[in-house]
Amino acid sequence: MDILIRHVEPRDADASRELHGQPEAVWGTLQVPFPTEEMWKKRIDTLPEGSVSLVAEVDSRIVGQAAIFVHTKSPRRKHSATIGIAVHRDWMGQGVGTALIGALVDLSDNWLNLKRIELT
Repeated sequence: MDILIRHVEPRDADASRELHGQPEAVWGTLQVPFPTEEMWKKRIDTLPEGSVSLVAEVDSRIVGQAAIFVHTKSPRRKHSATIGIAVHRDWMGQGVGTALIGALVDLSDNWLNLKRIELT
């Protein structure tokens, strides 16, 4: 199984809605259940400065999503970022989350000059 990690695109809004609408993705988070496609279109189109959102694809199907939000507005926290991740219930335990976190850690260490990342 090949997992393709790529930047999220506007065409991914419906898949993001489906992924983040699962009870497993919402449980234990501050996310609101039952997200709409329009909400995800807006989120994708208006990522905060310094943020990166990635998706994991298997056979052209989005099976996971993760993002890193750099604290660019706070001088005391600009070395840190928050990450969030969701994996489709059918793909849990198959390396999707590991691939997404690996990509975010690589970005943090080698491209974004971050010293700390926090999982939300």
